[in-house]
Amino acid sequence: MKNKKIWVIKAGSQMVIDGGPLLIRDWMQQVKCLKTDYNIEVIWVTSGAIATARRQSGISGQRLSEKQALSAMGQPLIHSLYHLGLEALGLRAAQVLLTADDLGNRKRRANLVSTLTTLIEWNVTPILNENDAVST
Repeated sequence: MKNKKIWVIKAGSQMVIDGGPLLIRDWMQQVKCLKTDYNIEVIWVTSGAIATARRQSGISGQRLSEKQALSAMGQPLIHSLYHLGLEALGLRAAQVLLTADDLGNRKRRANLVSTLTTLIEWNVTPILNENDAVST
């Protein structure tokens, strides 16, 4: 893994919800190109769970508990778009949800690194997002 190139790519909420499934599919084609043509592994960081749930449900939800609930609704929708985009190309995706506490805790941060390393070794593209359903 030391000689392997790894890129971390972040897609913001507005790009995700405005671009929708077609843009996500195009992004995943670019991920495949990076992997196959340039031997670059990608860790994808996404936003958009709350915004996606708002758009799909029509619920605006402004209180913290409402945003957390919207995140729980939107997260599987967002991940399914990435999963389908990669699966159509013969690739696999894994969902990793994180909080600031996960990064601040040495043991959990080490577990994250281990998980990401294993996923990349297995040729699985990690899709990371904040775990807004429990984050404050």
